[in-house]
Amino acid sequence: MYTFVTRNGATNTPSAALARPPGPGWPASRAALTPADLDAVSGAEPPPAWAWQLRFTALRSGLFPELGSFGTLVQTTMEADTGAASRVATPDPRFTGVLGVFKAFMLPPQPGGPSVQWIQFRSIGDSVRLYLQGLMVLNASQTLPLGRDAAVSAPPQLTATSACIQLQDAGRTAASPGGESVYQLEGRFAMGDIGDATSGVLDVQWAPCDAKGDRPTGRWSSLEPLLSSAVAWPLEKSAELKRGAMRCEVYTAGADDAAVPSARDRKPLASATLPDIYPSASTGGFDRYHARCWAFWGGAFRGGLMTMRGAYRDWSDGVALIAATYLGSHMIYKSLPPSDALTRKPLAPLASLPGDFLPLLVLEYLGVAARDSLGLLDGTDTWSQRAFLRLDHHMGVPAWLV
Repeated sequence: MYTFVTRNGATNTPSAALARPPGPGWPASRAALTPADLDAVSGAEPPPAWAWQLRFTALRSGLFPELGSFGTLVQTTMEADTGAASRVATPDPRFTGVLGVFKAFMLPPQPGGPSVQWIQFRSIGDSVRLYLQGLMVLNASQTLPLGRDAAVSAPPQLTATSACIQLQDAGRTAASPGGESVYQLEGRFAMGDIGDATSGVLDVQWAPCDAKGDRPTGRWSSLEPLLSSAVAWPLEKSAELKRGAMRCEVYTAGADDAAVPSARDRKPLASATLPDIYPSASTGGFDRYHARCWAFWGGAFRGGLMTMRGAYRDWSDGVALIAATYLGSHMIYKSLPPSDALTRKPLAPLASLPGDFLPLLVLEYLGVAARDSLGLLDGTDTWSQRAFLRLDHHMGVPAWLV
């Protein structure tokens, strides 16, 4: 299951890869999840070909520190009514394990405090690897037999700690309202048996180290207070959203740009809240532009299918626009040459359990012309004039931007 965590208790799970014992079309030797399998999962990739994709979204408080809480979430989410039930199969928990990823945007423990801070992480789970800013800082992975009916007994859960890690204040970021640095935390994990009420724990904690980073203190705390809410909006703050709106920024295209720039690094040529009329500066004499549009969104793509205007399945490299769509911190669509197995393939959730949060929906286009038509198509992976994703009450942007 792909999971990411945000402040105010939002844990969003846009995809799931449930591994099953050998069966028709499955490798005959697939009876366990190994540490090498953790190399095959990330927030922007689908699960391995031998895994069983469920792709669902759930938002909940924190990770899974209670026994059996992860399996309960899996079952509850699959029962959610999103209009995609016919494409969601319910696994038999006796024979089912899970591969997945969680992501978090983490603030320093002492906002506005020392410019250098030292912390330590601790993981609790069946098989876990933890990455900070893309570097692995903790490895507690092991081979897990699949399901409670496996011929081999499951090993005990692992508790492991990292070394003391130095955090430096790199300055203000848009994702941090207080102006502190934000760090990307990613965990890759496996569970051998989602139906075991005596296990199913997945948790990460932190503790401060001394001022020089020489000695950990062992004073463990929940990560939840450190997590940023950049990719989810709590419904308790709904009154602060302008509904039926989407925010868009346009940037001049540089010759060496490999991605749509951040507003922290380059001033937008124009910004506006749609459906307002876009400022005329967006056609200010340049040949090519980068565009990013975003909103907090409580909707769901019909049947887990979606695509992007100018970059759908029938287009080829060199003709299709370079584009990507994100839900929360996960890429659910990309059109990035050269073609590969993921190019122009929808990875949107099949089922959703939204809870009390709205995930962030972002679409980006790189190097488009003023005449190009941009947007999302819902419920299809190719062109359909009836499938435009429209601005409605499910979308919103912070009212102070309007």
